[in-house]
Amino acid sequence: MYIAAPAPGVLKILDVKKGDRIQPDALLFSLENESETQRYLQAQHQLDVEQSNLVDLQSGRRKTELDVLRAQLNGAIAAKRLAYSKLARNEKQAKSGAISEFELETHRSDYNQKAAVVEELQNRLSADKLPARDAQQQAQIARIEAAKSALNQSQWALDQMTRSASVTAQVFDTFYQVGEWVPAGSPVVSLLPPGKHKIRFFISAAQLPQVKVGKEIKVIVQLGSEPIGATIDYISADVEYTPPVIYSNERRDKLVFLIEAKTSESQASDLHPGMPVTVDLSS
Repeated sequence: MYIAAPAPGVLKILDVKKGDRIQPDALLFSLENESETQRYLQAQHQLDVEQSNLVDLQSGRRKTELDVLRAQLNGAIAAKRLAYSKLARNEKQAKSGAISEFELETHRSDYNQKAAVVEELQNRLSADKLPARDAQQQAQIARIEAAKSALNQSQWALDQMTRSASVTAQVFDTFYQVGEWVPAGSPVVSLLPPGKHKIRFFISAAQLPQVKVGKEIKVIVQLGSEPIGATIDYISADVEYTPPVIYSNERRDKLVFLIEAKTSESQASDLHPGMPVTVDLSS
């Protein structure tokens, strides 16, 4: 198992060494990547902004903004009252012929404008006290969900910069030292879990009828030691040649087939990659 990170970075922590036996969730290594960290912080900030915008939409305008509207409304009401007083006075004068009908209409128009401004400000004040429309709130909620997804993605990418073991295993090798730059996808540690050992051997074409997938065989690690059991789980369909590679009827015995067998996890500790063994095909 070759353990790598999806993004590049400087190797900050290497918590294992070659040959260590580790348990699940054991820390393997951690990379330092400033761009992933900044991307995560930016996504967190964007989520905070979108959530604040939703609060604003749900609560209406702020108190200071409402106070400004109230002050404008009070000024408009005062102007309306003044315009009404002028209109009432001019209506009396128009009855006595002191002012023309045109002047009266001018004052009446001025009053109507002042009254319209008061009504507009009253409506704005009432509307701004209310939360935003449902459609606006739903749109903002969708923006929040998008921001959450971006944050989760950034969090996942940042978490991948620190890798832990997923299974019990032996550290087969390490490929970088602390302080070195690790390219994206480049393995830092290789692990060999129990049960992943394979016993690979070749048999001649004449011996092929003696084997089949599922057959139990014996493996002798050292002469004089107790054999361990293994099960054949793969038989190559392709024939190979042992040197010399020139085929002839006289060299029929040079045809070989690759066989792979696996042993139990409890016996795997006796096997080491690359070590020679003796295989007994007899039942």
